[in-house]
Amino acid sequence: MTTRHVQSTPPSDQAWRLRGYQPGDERAILAGFERVYGWQMTEATWRWKLKTRESLTENVWVAVDRREQPIFHYAGIPCRLQLPDGTFDALVAVDLWTLPEYRRQGMFTRCAGWIHEHWREAGYVGLIGAPNEQFGSRDRYLGWRPLFPLRWQIRPIRPQAIAARRLGFAGSSRAHGIDRLWNRWWDRGAKIPTGWVVHAAENRSPNAGALTAGCDVMPQTSASWGLERGTEWVRWRYQACPRFDYSVLIARHHKRDGNGLDGGYLVYRIEELAGRRFGFIAEVVAEGNDPVVIEALMTAGIARLVSAGVDAIASLAVPSTDLYRRWRRRGFLFSWGSFGVQCLPFSAQMDPQVLRDPQRWSLTGGDFDVI
Repeated sequence: MTTRHVQSTPPSDQAWRLRGYQPGDERAILAGFERVYGWQMTEATWRWKLKTRESLTENVWVAVDRREQPIFHYAGIPCRLQLPDGTFDALVAVDLWTLPEYRRQGMFTRCAGWIHEHWREAGYVGLIGAPNEQFGSRDRYLGWRPLFPLRWQIRPIRPQAIAARRLGFAGSSRAHGIDRLWNRWWDRGAKIPTGWVVHAAENRSPNAGALTAGCDVMPQTSASWGLERGTEWVRWRYQACPRFDYSVLIARHHKRDGNGLDGGYLVYRIEELAGRRFGFIAEVVAEGNDPVVIEALMTAGIARLVSAGVDAIASLAVPSTDLYRRWRRRGFLFSWGSFGVQCLPFSAQMDPQVLRDPQRWSLTGGDFDVI
């Protein structure tokens, strides 16, 4: 990737100035992140997310006070984005925050606007993301355009146990029977087709298991647009992630000649939340959007999470899309809500009017840092 030198001067004021990230900023950046978002990110996670992918220009910007302490932070994860006119360099906007005592002073608008222009001049086609509540009405002022929602879908695996916990009474031996009937109903007829095998990639392996053939590049789904996926993406996004321990399942078709062909993959993880065990399916992708492969991966992923004893499984999908309907047919009927996917175009290749059609996108929760 070629880095372009951008000739421009960052904004400044009497009490602060904007500059690119410098080694040693990490401690103050993470302290500010915790103040604003209410949870602690490790330095390993921050560095993995923002400093391990090649970028056209500086992708992390901070405004610092007179003591050179970061009081504002804005970053983008470099990616390759497939759009109607081809594949372009883009950024997934993340981790935008301003310390409370520096808000409503004009710094946010000046800094974010300059950073967007800097990224545009460097050659990025635009941003995608889900701007948080700090933006307020300023997201439209800065050029962000809404596309569509990305909705949580949840399937209870132990509905009786969940109900008992909420109502405050102990479960009974009948609970397991009710849970089995519930899951048997939603998984009726589900099986891995003859000739297909779903196996686990060796997690955190530099070879990313058996991700070869059809998964060397983003599988050619029926959708046209989305982040470029494949072996390198899976290695970075999931197998190198220091925050969560993801598992990657690969669907492989065994031919009569003894050779095989990878047809897609599914990624999941398990997390303990408030005394409950949740499974999260971050991504499911199949070559040609093949329904046989998708169903095989869903069946295998759900079965592994059920065997792991999770209370419920959650995933993210865009309403009205094929993936959303497939999850609903497997019992993902409940929701925690949704967040709005938006884009900020820097060029004509990213036309919001065209990109608002969710049927043309291959978009999953794993494209962002929310699952």
